[in-house]
Amino acid sequence: MARKKPNSGKQRKEALQEKRAIKRGDIEKPPPSHAGGNRRRGRGGRAQAQLRARIHSDDPNVSVAAQNAAAKVESSRKLQSAFRKVSPEFLALWREKASNEPEPRPIDERKKYFDIGVVHQQGSDDLTTPKRPKWRYEMSKEEVERNEEGMYEKWRTETEEKIDRWRQREVNLPNSPPADADEYVKEEFEALRTKELTMRSPTFYEQNLEVWRQLWRVTELSSILLVLLDARCPPLHYPPSLHSYLSTLRPPRKIILVLTKIDMVGPDRVDRWKAWLKTQYPDAKIVGVESYRIQVGKGSRVKHLPHIPPQYLSELIDAMELSHQELQAPPDRIKDDPAKLAKWQPRVRKVVNWNVVRKGESVADNNSGPVFIKGDEKGFQEEEDGEGNEEQEMKEVVEPLTIGLIGQPNVGKSSLLNALFGTIKVKASRTPGKTKHFQTLFWSPELRLVDCPGLVLPNLVPMELQVLCAILPISQMASIASCISFVSNLIPLENLFSLRHPSEDEERVEDKRTWRAGQPRPVKEDPTQKWTAMDILTAYANAKGWLTAKAGRPDVNRAGNHILRLLADGRVLWAFEPPLSSDNVTLPSQEANDGRGIWITDVNGKDRPTSSGEVESEDEEDGSEDSLLEDEEDEGSGDEDQEGEDHEADEEDADASEKDHPSQGRALRIGGKFGALALEDDDSDSQA
Repeated sequence: MARKKPNSGKQRKEALQEKRAIKRGDIEKPPPSHAGGNRRRGRGGRAQAQLRARIHSDDPNVSVAAQNAAAKVESSRKLQSAFRKVSPEFLALWREKASNEPEPRPIDERKKYFDIGVVHQQGSDDLTTPKRPKWRYEMSKEEVERNEEGMYEKWRTETEEKIDRWRQREVNLPNSPPADADEYVKEEFEALRTKELTMRSPTFYEQNLEVWRQLWRVTELSSILLVLLDARCPPLHYPPSLHSYLSTLRPPRKIILVLTKIDMVGPDRVDRWKAWLKTQYPDAKIVGVESYRIQVGKGSRVKHLPHIPPQYLSELIDAMELSHQELQAPPDRIKDDPAKLAKWQPRVRKVVNWNVVRKGESVADNNSGPVFIKGDEKGFQEEEDGEGNEEQEMKEVVEPLTIGLIGQPNVGKSSLLNALFGTIKVKASRTPGKTKHFQTLFWSPELRLVDCPGLVLPNLVPMELQVLCAILPISQMASIASCISFVSNLIPLENLFSLRHPSEDEERVEDKRTWRAGQPRPVKEDPTQKWTAMDILTAYANAKGWLTAKAGRPDVNRAGNHILRLLADGRVLWAFEPPLSSDNVTLPSQEANDGRGIWITDVNGKDRPTSSGEVESEDEEDGSEDSLLEDEEDEGSGDEDQEGEDHEADEEDADASEKDHPSQGRALRIGGKFGALALEDDDSDSQA
């Protein structure tokens, strides 16, 4: 079915933001538009202007609550992640390549092993994260912010230069043509080099200073840091820039690497990743967690409830307790001085009753939501010279032990926090960047957890890998062709979805020509069909029945968007294996090349069963484009009844789709169970 109107996602987003603001009473309802006018033009800008006017309004009719709500909306907008856009030339060249260049088949078996050279390549160690300038409590807010802005602009300029050098280094051409080349050859060489450089994939990182300030505050407050890594590709989520930043914090923090989404990859692969991470970071503790459990309701309805299995909870608490004991050990400079050792006190709380959280006797019932830190509360101060303040060391700390959760977007920080409490405490969503402001919760009277917003960390990796790992919001990705081409080099998408090659639907023209004796006839085409990235998108759009509104062509952008969502949400299972070691450059002899790449068809050594409700949620787009908008951008659908109705509607759409395309329906039943990220609260931010 064709779309009713060819509206862009940006227009729908602005209309949705205005609708919510009107419903809350933050802005007035706009007057009815005139016939023939553009009703959507400028809605977002008008809404923002009215919000700013309401914040600074002196009108007595404007309530304090309305002003506070408008200020909250404006603050949330400041914390929206910012990324640079790809050039139109990049998009055009990749569309051309995706249409003409066949994908390699079968997929090389080495593709399933993560290439550590992608992350730890030349120049990656030079990338850093912005570090907060030194500050004192006597400094004014304006002075502190001015120093931070100056430092940040300098850091961003240096980072852009390093990324540009990396992109130029990856071009497989010499820097200049041969010395004896004529003008024509030189022009052709420059044109070819320009094309190769334009097609080099960019890398994205967080470019909003306000979001980096959230990380600074969390690391200042925390004495133990949980760095969450997606078990499907852990090295990508712990780049050298983050490791270098955490290693330079003073006083040192204890680091615990937490592998999330381990149910998607299986225990054997998780154990292999733990062993590999231990060789790379011997001082860090490594644990794995699951953050939800499945509850089957009436019929095929399935709910994902926050829950962490006891064995994983025990493993995580043991790592926290061991880190706490290590923080209480005096440093070497204190051990060598008996006088200082007699007076020394650790910088963290001495006594923590870990049995309270082991038994689940936390303060969850008495804590209705996040607790925001007061402005005068002090966190860890950065030491100037490594010696510290001796008088401060002599005082016993009575503040709660603070544990921070940090990581890139969509790794499951908020989901883990909810799982530790066994109930929904903070907002969680499949959309990267749901958490906008750091928020704290007391796990017990002696333990405090801090949830940090996800940041896309600087790393010399292609944009397509960041999209595959759900670090970047897919709704903002314009380069669908390059992303699908990258994925099809790792996963045989045509086999995964049992697609029918578009050439099979073309009308065959019978060759009625006659040939004289001895005259060579044209060579027949190879019967083996070759798939390009655009063939995969066209075949998927045909199978779904998705057509563009005006021309009625297969909607390849919508098809690519949907495929990337399946991969990011875990409804198509995939995962990398740990990198091959230098002394083991050959593949294990017992493994045969099945051409599946990183596609996982079994977990725990056997085919993974899927519940009847998982596949239905996969087809949430079949009914209309609005359902996709609501799932990706509507952050206020926390009502369980409404959620159940939407889920049942999705089931009907999926059943209808499977009847029309039975082979495709069977192929899509490989889902994942990371649906806990879809849990959202009634109170929502004003942005998608």
